[in-house]
Amino acid sequence: MNSQQNKHIVENSSQASAYRLSSLSVGDEVFWIDPDAGACSGYRTISEIVSDSGTIESDQTVVRLADNGSVTEAFAGEISLLRRLTHGYGNAIMVLVADRMGLAPALVAESSRYLMGGDIHPMTGAAIEREAVAMNERLRVDAGFIAQANTYAQELAAQYGFAVRKDGDGTRPQAHETGSRPAALEDGQAESAQKETSTTSAPRVTKDEQVKRAIRKLSRNQLIHLIDEAEGVGCWDESDKDQLRSEVTRLLDTGKITSAEILDLA
Repeated sequence: MNSQQNKHIVENSSQASAYRLSSLSVGDEVFWIDPDAGACSGYRTISEIVSDSGTIESDQTVVRLADNGSVTEAFAGEISLLRRLTHGYGNAIMVLVADRMGLAPALVAESSRYLMGGDIHPMTGAAIEREAVAMNERLRVDAGFIAQANTYAQELAAQYGFAVRKDGDGTRPQAHETGSRPAALEDGQAESAQKETSTTSAPRVTKDEQVKRAIRKLSRNQLIHLIDEAEGVGCWDESDKDQLRSEVTRLLDTGKITSAEILDLA
């Protein structure tokens, strides 16, 4: 990434994250975009907010960021809280990718507003999805276009706070949303406990078999949604359903997708 591209990302990141900067506090994990050509960009933990109120008051508020014993001082406008990359956000990012690539897509302003936290009408969301699909169709004809689109998608994900973090040997967007399912249900423990104590003689379907059946039932869009959430927005329209199922199974085996996520969609 050259210095001009990085400057563009930093400036836009400040605007995109302004609405949620004030919610950040000491202990939050963030993604920092180093204004020095991105040389040291990466994940940090807020160790101190340098202001009279102890909160981030503007994108010029100085924050101290900790990483493995070292501390970096940065402006709040250079950091983003990690957000969950949903299917809807992925569509909006695809529209902005197409805009960067000179394809003149519709709904650029609406997509940007949605990524910045603004509300959109469900019909607008559906229109953004249709536009994203249309742009993807235009890009997927050339491997070079696909590679460039994926690079832009990763940059935009970081810009709007959907930075992908490293977890073991893979990557996965880090969720910071409330309202997740209880751990017992996510691991299938409640269902298993109920089956263990049941007196019925009906054959028991194992959890692994349930998940395999669920993967087979998922639609093409649902499979792509799971892959995008696990590995970032990509171009998967060239893949058939068997390839998508194999990719979801691989991500499940490596821990990048949970069985609960698959069963919820099914």
